[in-house]
Amino acid sequence: MKKRYLAMLMALVNLGCQDYLQQKPDKALVVPTSLADMNDLLNNSAYMNDVPALGVLGGDEYYMPQSGLDALTNQIERNTYFWAKDLYEGTTFAPDWTTPYRQVFYANVVLEGLEKITPQQTQRAEWDRLKGSALFFRAWAFYHLAQGFAAAYDQATAEKLLGIPLKLQADINTKAPRGTLQQTYERINQDLALATRLLPVKTAVPTQPAKPAAYGLLARVHHSMEAYPVAALYADSALALKDQLLDYGTVDSTLARPMPRSILNANPEVLFQATLVKYGFFSSSLIYPDTVLARSFEANDLRRSLFFQKGTGRFIGTYTGTAALFAGLATDEMLLIRSECAARLGQESKALGDLNKLLVTRYKKGTYKPVTETRPLQLLELILLERRKQLFSRGVRWTDLRRLNKDPRFAKTLYRKPSAELLELSANDSRYVLSIPENEILGGGIEQNVR
Repeated sequence: MKKRYLAMLMALVNLGCQDYLQQKPDKALVVPTSLADMNDLLNNSAYMNDVPALGVLGGDEYYMPQSGLDALTNQIERNTYFWAKDLYEGTTFAPDWTTPYRQVFYANVVLEGLEKITPQQTQRAEWDRLKGSALFFRAWAFYHLAQGFAAAYDQATAEKLLGIPLKLQADINTKAPRGTLQQTYERINQDLALATRLLPVKTAVPTQPAKPAAYGLLARVHHSMEAYPVAALYADSALALKDQLLDYGTVDSTLARPMPRSILNANPEVLFQATLVKYGFFSSSLIYPDTVLARSFEANDLRRSLFFQKGTGRFIGTYTGTAALFAGLATDEMLLIRSECAARLGQESKALGDLNKLLVTRYKKGTYKPVTETRPLQLLELILLERRKQLFSRGVRWTDLRRLNKDPRFAKTLYRKPSAELLELSANDSRYVLSIPENEILGGGIEQNVR
């Protein structure tokens, strides 16, 4: 029976990828009735642990020659790469929208189901874990939707700008207006704050969230909001529970995928396992890391060989240890968040401590020379560069571009040259916000983004 209802739910949600917010699954068929049922829903990593990836295609981490772009069968990928105003050209295939809203639906099903169960004393810990997990996954999905389909957060304008549809009920008949950007981030933070109180310190597998992951996501969210004092506190909370680093000197660089497999708990840095949506762009043999960034790795920096394949330059250093691209949470990101926040708050010694703690594990043994820079701007620039290098292809660069573009010191114009024409994406361009799939606009009565 359990397998039957779960299969029905998966099928209905897959059908719901078209006009996702308007689909009306039969709740009598899909609502779980036991804690085990709810665990099965949330533990389905094929659905719950995918992360939108169009920001990677539209960012500055990769470039692809025209021959590679011509081979792509999905026009959304080409249009995103060239920052076209019309991304979809009439298609309803939009994984960056449907994937997180599927996660929201599952989370809401579980949250509503839990309210109908009065746990016995022996069930309380599991009930709490499931509620904390559902809240985490909903916040995780809302956050990634906001990075693509809403403007970058700015406290001065957040009450005026549109957020995302905050679907808080499993009933698809319930309309979800966009509301404001401030409301979007308030909901994300509210869900995560409660999740930190409910989740255990550890879980059996990294695809299930625990306290360090909830604190880590709160750190990432507040970092994107430029709330640096709060982001530092949450990064500190995550690291207080789990601060292990992988010694890159112990990793076998001769392997095709050298990093320890995170799904097997082999990578001590991973706080939460997630992967980028598998667009054809990432599997192409004609995708190359940005050459300037790739050349910035020093001779004794082990990331040169662990991240990039010799000869082709192809990125192989993802923390999954497989072909799938890691887009979860890890201690290296927490250290970089805490380091950047400290630098911005005038705490140069703390910033250097975290930066050097991370980098000494990235270099050949005995070759690392600690960073000693204390000039505020130069130190911040170093930290931001190391953030680009260490978090390459994890799905965070698009958010960083949007955040940093608001500061003239770090604003950047991106360029593409498909042929004779030079295309550019200037800092704070409206195309840093993706258009919502047209079928959602027509069926849901929500306002479209202007690109």
